[in-house]
Amino acid sequence: MSYPDLVEPYSVLTSDLNNDANLDVAVTEYGSNTVSVYLGTGKGTFQPVVHYTTGLSPQFVLAVDLNHDNNLDLAVANAAVNTISIFLGMQNGTFQGKVDYTVQSYPFSIAAFDINQDNNLDLAVANFGPDTVSILLGTGNGSFVTPGITYAVNVDPRCVIFFHANNDNIIDLAVAAAGASVVSILLGISGGLFTTKVDYPTGATPWSLVAADFNQDGNMDLAVANEGTNTISMLLGTGNGTFQAKVDYTVGANPSSVFAIDVNKDTFLDLAVANIGPGTVTILLGIGDGTFRARADYPTGTYPYSIFVADMNNDNNVDLITADFGGTVTVLFGNSGTSFDFKMSYPDLVEPYSVLTSDLNNDANLDVAVTEYGSNTVSVYLGTGKGTFPPVVSESC
Repeated sequence: MSYPDLVEPYSVLTSDLNNDANLDVAVTEYGSNTVSVYLGTGKGTFQPVVHYTTGLSPQFVLAVDLNHDNNLDLAVANAAVNTISIFLGMQNGTFQGKVDYTVQSYPFSIAAFDINQDNNLDLAVANFGPDTVSILLGTGNGSFVTPGITYAVNVDPRCVIFFHANNDNIIDLAVAAAGASVVSILLGISGGLFTTKVDYPTGATPWSLVAADFNQDGNMDLAVANEGTNTISMLLGTGNGTFQAKVDYTVGANPSSVFAIDVNKDTFLDLAVANIGPGTVTILLGIGDGTFRARADYPTGTYPYSIFVADMNNDNNVDLITADFGGTVTVLFGNSGTSFDFKMSYPDLVEPYSVLTSDLNNDANLDVAVTEYGSNTVSVYLGTGKGTFPPVVSESC
């Protein structure tokens, strides 16, 4: 089912926004300055869309409970006006009008965590323009302490994540700085503060990163997708907040997104990487010591911008789903955890950008939702449990 009449949909998420045990969809509309909410019926269809006005050019949305009322709230990054819009959720899935918090120019992404250990969620915002991260400390009622605290990172921060770098039970930050070809690490200290950044070289133009323990030593490591050098940089953590020098693994051209999961069920983490240039996914199978076997590439559609990993056909094997900006969604089916021998493509999309999977109709089968930047729609594919989907049917919302 395609849900039209959106204007440049960019970022999409699924969550139960109205506590009815049915998954709902929220999507930012970059071109109309709104976040649009589709409340799920539990049958894979949605109630009429409700649009909420954001700031200019919303490009990222996050759903978390900011005020302890057991209702999910929305945090939206507004790229053109240097603000974060907070929408407090009501029990019926509607939202109060936005409250804006000033950050710095071109906020690109948001992460949430209880930074200062007061049981209230806080936000970290990567600001692409001035090369900073803004920290907004939550009060517990859905508001934030102003002004926020700003930390310098390196050039063109795209992606920010929380993780534990030094095992001191205080959360730390990692930021992929695309313009400087580094990851900036900021170690947390008491009171919700962070140390001055320490930079670790990656390949050129890091776009995406993931934190996990790849060598099973109890310390978090980082895997970074480098769009400019067609590599994944592996930075092994020492446990004291520092990292070993990078080891690079060649993948396809222009890797845009990286995902960590145990593909072959050997208890070692592996990597799945979407490569824009050749239209492929690269699989790097982990050995368990932080190194990887020789890569294997699997074709997708043209220009895969994002990747999601899930078991789409209920065979207990990992499958791969990509949003291919050239006009398709591709599903690569895992074969006993060792290869991806069968591909299904779903065509006739217009510039699909962001993809995710969830069970949208409560039938215990995973479904797919994808934003179509070029046709101003969100398309939903209801899974059959066999790895196939009924045809997409266009209908007004």
